[in-house]
Amino acid sequence: MAEALTKAGRKIETQLKKLIKSRYWLTVMIMMLVLIVFNILTVSEGFCNFFTANIMPIFLNTYGRLTDIFPFSFGEIMIILGILIIFAAAIIAVLMIILRKKKGFFRFSKVFYKTFLMIILSAALLMTFNCSIPYGCSELEMKKHAGNYSINELELLRNYLTEKCNEYAASFPRDSSGRLIYDPDVDKLNREAKRMMHKLSDKFPRLSGFYPDIKPIFNSTLMSQSYTLGIYFPFSLEANYNPKMYV
Repeated sequence: MAEALTKAGRKIETQLKKLIKSRYWLTVMIMMLVLIVFNILTVSEGFCNFFTANIMPIFLNTYGRLTDIFPFSFGEIMIILGILIIFAAAIIAVLMIILRKKKGFFRFSKVFYKTFLMIILSAALLMTFNCSIPYGCSELEMKKHAGNYSINELELLRNYLTEKCNEYAASFPRDSSGRLIYDPDVDKLNREAKRMMHKLSDKFPRLSGFYPDIKPIFNSTLMSQSYTLGIYFPFSLEANYNPKMYV
């Protein structure tokens, strides 16, 4: 009786493992299919417009609000974790050659690389939904119907803007070194930026909806070296700024 129960238990366990394994690879195939189909559809301006207007707000109001809870750049943490996971994948690949006869390590490696594959596919889907598709949208009407201007007219505009910038620059407060003194109230800047975007949405409905707070990048040395003031992370739906760079 006991032996029969043991055999039955082992059979059930084997069937469960097969089911889990088949579901995993089915999920992988579905994700890859969605990834391929949606990347092909990015060439369709109409599809991109529809997705951005009707589907993307769902991401903003769920995933975007979730990442907005964190006072720091959640996307920056994701990048750091991603780099660490890639290093771990490389190290485990080497160890698999050395410890290939260790069954316990082999099982661990199998689980790790399955998880690694899911992370890669999830990141690729997020990049597709929150970056590739929105960038495939039609241009805003203001740009779409812009007229053509001669080189002479553009030169006049350039000179006018330069004169005005120099004129207004003299009115900004500066420190003893001549550097501009900025308002350190980031919350105020957040509110003003959101207010202006919502104001623009009256004319351009695509710009309406929820806007997460802008967040500083802690490790912004590379941004400074490339003279980058801000960056958008599609995988976390965050707008980030470089707190170390001076304008």
